[in-house]
Amino acid sequence: MNDKEFDKNEVFTLWISEEDGAIPPLVYLSLKSMVLAGHEVIIYTYTNLSNIPDGVKVIDANTIMDKSKIFRYKDTQSFSGFANLFRLKRLYELGGTWLDLDILLIKNISRLDDIIICSEPQKEFYLHTNNAFIRFPKEDPCVKAMLDYAEMRGSDVSHGETGPKLVSKMLKNDFKDYNKYLKSFSLNNLLRWQDLEDYDKIPDELLNKVNREEVYGFHFVNTFFNQISMDNPKGLFKLLEKAILNSETPEEYEFSLRKYGILKDNHNDNPIKELDLKYVSTFKDNEEIRDSKELTPFTILIDVKNLRKVEIYNLIFSIGYNPTEENQYILFGKTDISTDKIKLRNKLSILNSSFEDILNELEDFILGERIIAISKPTIFKEGFLSNKYLKGDMEHIIENEDYVNIFGKSVFKSLAKTYKEKIFDLDLDELEKFNYSIDIKKDEGLAYFYLNQDENIKKLIEKIDEIDDIGDDDEGESLFLKIKSEIIEMESDLDLEHLYDRISYSYYLDYKNVIGSNSLMEYKLKQMNDALNSQATFYLNKLNQEKYTAR
Repeated sequence: MNDKEFDKNEVFTLWISEEDGAIPPLVYLSLKSMVLAGHEVIIYTYTNLSNIPDGVKVIDANTIMDKSKIFRYKDTQSFSGFANLFRLKRLYELGGTWLDLDILLIKNISRLDDIIICSEPQKEFYLHTNNAFIRFPKEDPCVKAMLDYAEMRGSDVSHGETGPKLVSKMLKNDFKDYNKYLKSFSLNNLLRWQDLEDYDKIPDELLNKVNREEVYGFHFVNTFFNQISMDNPKGLFKLLEKAILNSETPEEYEFSLRKYGILKDNHNDNPIKELDLKYVSTFKDNEEIRDSKELTPFTILIDVKNLRKVEIYNLIFSIGYNPTEENQYILFGKTDISTDKIKLRNKLSILNSSFEDILNELEDFILGERIIAISKPTIFKEGFLSNKYLKGDMEHIIENEDYVNIFGKSVFKSLAKTYKEKIFDLDLDELEKFNYSIDIKKDEGLAYFYLNQDENIKKLIEKIDEIDDIGDDDEGESLFLKIKSEIIEMESDLDLEHLYDRISYSYYLDYKNVIGSNSLMEYKLKQMNDALNSQATFYLNKLNQEKYTAR
């Protein structure tokens, strides 16, 4: 093992208490689940803990940071700010895998990548970074940058400033290439903290919505866990608790998890005869759809290999905001996004392979009469899929030298065999070699491409991001008003009439809330209201989908 390698089967964590004594029940379950998942577990502590599960190695936390440096957040009195600093120091000096002590593992994580940044779902389709589960090798430059910032800020930090918000800031700015290490929230944050009570539901009700292979554990967010009653004996939490307490070996634990329906092989739930299962990541059974319905108007093929995760979610969000029930959506290429919170998930398939590898199988899998081929970070305007914009066998919507390819089904099959993956980037000169009818149309209101954002739009997005990172204190209030005034000054350079079409719906709402708020508190209340409305829309859509499926 060289200087920068580390043991990926070793996980570490930290528990801080003011005096010697027992750890809480959730912390005990967390530690034991890590052991039962087959890991070498280290817990750092400054006190004597009396009920540590067998197999957990206890190490004096002073070996990483002196006890005198412990601090609490001024508002909540939580040790979280210090825990953020501690984990960064340990990660930089030794490398390794950090797990929060409110995560219950169900599988061994040692085979996962050398760098892992977990995420959590927010605002339905948008992801926030999270540092509850994080892995880095020794002396990683991104960790060094975060550690330097955390040490510079010291104890005078707001909640999350040196935790999830700091990770997010790094991925937005100096370490954009680290976005490739951002994992699906299914990894360990299946639910938002606002939805934790859903862990009281039976396992299948939660886990059949996602690719089970992506789920390695569940984050119970200790801050809110104790405020929720989880007493359903058939609910996921109670079954998981029972499996942990009644198991002594990894083999017993796996047996119990399978017995209670928490652990299953993904392909057993939705067998698809048309596709080789090695290509399939997440999908629904389209054989039943084909037998029961006529061909759908559109199949939307999305090549994700050149798209960042947030761009995929923005794209799906913009399509989902004006869903046509008969449309079919297929993503292909390697991606680990989850379909848990996607409105269109009953019509969404995620194929974990290249277009060329699955071309023969895909031909029979496609249901649409017309194919929309997307390989660029696109945002669709509401109404884009209505027939008034689509004429002829093939149509290009062109803007600023970028385009979306729209093909008739027979045309697509013919061209795909000739051009393979290049079909997503065919230009008009190539297409004119064929005798297919081509209707070229330019309409700047139809689609906006992230690749062509002007500097004013980018600056607006940066200002909104700055506001979302502001802490809840007097200094934050002043900073909010300052940034708001800067945004108002920018408006003379922005095309306000068409702003809705030029940024994602989430940023558009944020912009409207900034302009319409006289204080940081008012802005955050409006954000919370939007989140609740968004959640209500999701559940209403879900109910409608269930009714539609039942017909």
